Formats: sequence, structure tokens, C-alpha cells
Amino acid sequence: MFKKTNLFSISTAVALSLLLVSSTLASEASEASEASEASEASEASEASEASEASEASEASEASEASEGVYSETATGMVELVVQAICDGDIERHLGMHQRKIEPDPYYEEKFSIFHEACNDAGIAEMEVTSDFDDDVMQEQKRRYLIDANIVMGDGAVYTTSIRVAWGSIQGAEGSEPVETWRLAGLSRVQVPILNEALSRN
Repeated sequence: MFKKTNLFSISTAVALSLLLVSSTLASEASEASEASEASEASEASEASEASEASEASEASEASEASEGVYSETATGMVELVVQAICDGDIERHLGMHQRKIEPDPYYEEKFSIFHEACNDAGIAEMEVTSDFDDDVMQEQKRRYLIDANIVMGDGAVYTTSIRVAWGSIQGAEGSEPVETWRLAGLSRVQVPILNEALSRN
């Protein structure tokens, strides 16, 4: 009887021990599974956030890239041209054109001269003239030649003539094309040049 009780006690202890081990393993497995799921969920969430941030960034960059290369008004294109050159942004200036137009051999030299004039003296005033006002051009949406006299702070006057045209430009990826004014271009990319006859210095 004693031996049977002892064997029973040992068997019970072993069973309890195995049960405890099994329970511990099950608990650890459950915790590992939960940790794995949490990790995967976290990674998926981070990936989703990164993807959304990337898409938002690309959309923002596309939007920023579109801004400053076209105008809602025909005469507004003159201001954009002048601003791009004053900023020293050749890529933006060339990107304003509806089609690729080769700069003349002295383009960069002319660009640099006007860019430096902007930095050194600043623009005091700008006179834009055309055969039609913005309302008429906006209604007819054709090609127009616009002249501009740009008076610098030191009295120097730079002149330019640009041709604008109404057309479409592709906006951010996936968006509809935008109808707007762009540079139609002449035979060469135009840059304001110094007009000594009009200059006051």
C-alpha cells in the first residue's frame, strides 16, 4: 500500500510537472505569437505611414514644382519669368515653356547678368505692355506677345519680350491636366537684357 501510494504520488508529481511545463510552454508560445503579431502590425503600420508620407511628399513636390511655372493670367507669366531668373533657377525658367526650346549660346551669360542685377540692386518697378489686357486674353486664350520694362533699384532698365499661350499642363501624378498660361517661346528662350538707352544711370 505504501509503495502504491508512493508511486501514485510520484506519478502525480510528474504529471503536475509536465502540466506545468506544458502550460509554461503554451504561455510562452502565446506571448511569442502576440509579440510577433504586434511586431507585424507595427511594421505594417509603419510601412503604411511611410507610404502615405511618401505619397504626400511626392504630391507636395509635384504641386510645388507646378507652382511657379505657369500663371492664371497672361501677364502674370512675365512676373514668373523675372522671379525665376532673380532666384537663379534656370531649370524653373526653362520649365515654363510649353515645348522644349534651345537657349541661345549666350543664354547663361544673360541669365547671370540679370540674376546679379536683381541681387545687387533689386527691382524698383516693372511695366508690362501688350496689345490686349488680361481680360481679353483670358477670354480669347490665344498666343500673345508681351513686352516688359524692368527698372532696377539703381536706375538700370532691362527689357524683354515673351510670347505666352493658353494650354494644358499635367499636374501631380494621377490628377487631371491643368488649363493655364505657359511660355510659348520665340525662336530662343528670352531673358531680360540691359537697355542702355532707357537706363537712368
